[in-house]
Amino acid sequence: MNTAVILNSAQGKYVRGADSWVQGTLRAVEHLAKRRDTVLLASVGLPSWELPACLASSRKVELALILPGSDSGAGNRYFLSVVEALGLDPSRTRPVFTGENSPGSFLSARDRLAIELADTVYPVSTRPGGRLESLLSEAAASGKDVHRDFVVRWQRKHWRPFYDFSKLTLNPRINELTRDRLTHWTHSWQGPWPGEQSREFYRDLLAHPETYVRSAGESMARIAAEKLIRASSWKMPGGEPTVGFTALPAGRCIELMTWRRSLARYSFEPFGVAVRTAELVRLGCRPVKYFTEGSTRPAGPDLPFTQGEGKTAAWSREEEWRTKGDLDLAGLDAESVLLVACTREDTAYINSKCRPPWSIVHLFE
Repeated sequence: MNTAVILNSAQGKYVRGADSWVQGTLRAVEHLAKRRDTVLLASVGLPSWELPACLASSRKVELALILPGSDSGAGNRYFLSVVEALGLDPSRTRPVFTGENSPGSFLSARDRLAIELADTVYPVSTRPGGRLESLLSEAAASGKDVHRDFVVRWQRKHWRPFYDFSKLTLNPRINELTRDRLTHWTHSWQGPWPGEQSREFYRDLLAHPETYVRSAGESMARIAAEKLIRASSWKMPGGEPTVGFTALPAGRCIELMTWRRSLARYSFEPFGVAVRTAELVRLGCRPVKYFTEGSTRPAGPDLPFTQGEGKTAAWSREEEWRTKGDLDLAGLDAESVLLVACTREDTAYINSKCRPPWSIVHLFE
């Protein structure tokens, strides 16, 4: 059997099925599927490596999956978890271990090993002057077959969520509609949602190429369909999974919906779930206590309800509340829950997609 690798440099954080590198990768995999005599080398950690694996498996192409670690009990358990997460065919997939475990060393070891093992290299979207371009030059010089039929231009700027609130008119009734409620605002996810397997993300990405399938609006539609707000432990004290809310009126939250460059995401986006404060208090929701750098942080059961004041921004302006664990909306009275969508069009879309049992109001006219 011949071996091949499809090469893509790191792409944007928000991958869409219509992206040129995704479509180029799809064409390369379909080409390999017709050959039937080739094992594709793929890997994990980035869509540029995982997507070829998912595509190849669905088209019955043999796979060799490059993974960190060694051929051991732990390594093989990790291999099986990856096979499950990506929805790969275990009978057509085998692991290849790099022996490296740290993220930095694995990345460079993976790239070099993939090209060393490949008989044919299929560059699709590689960054000019980047590491893969250098390895490609070495591959060509060593006599490997570099197949360029699926090459597309690597793009420095990629799609990301964007809102121009200055061009939108606030719904004049929104603050009254959300009075006496706490609001959980959603955001776009850079890949699978919490609790979701990667295979589901890639499946939807390919099925709906023109949209970003894990946008803030889609996140709210998922909440409405599941009747559940999933807790997150990301940046939470003690790693405690919580659901966050703000006590600010919905109209005032817009000023906090800012792009955080360091995280490549908005703090939150204009899609939310507003729940009556009294109902949340009954379920143990509490306001966050903010502390300064010089003060002692509360410990014990109060820890999840604490937050540092912040060095560059005063987090207390968010007026955050938190509740531990997932929030089951199905157990609440229907009048206690209100969905807030960005515009009238978003309201109509969410209603048509999942027909939630609660009212939906729009933040902007």
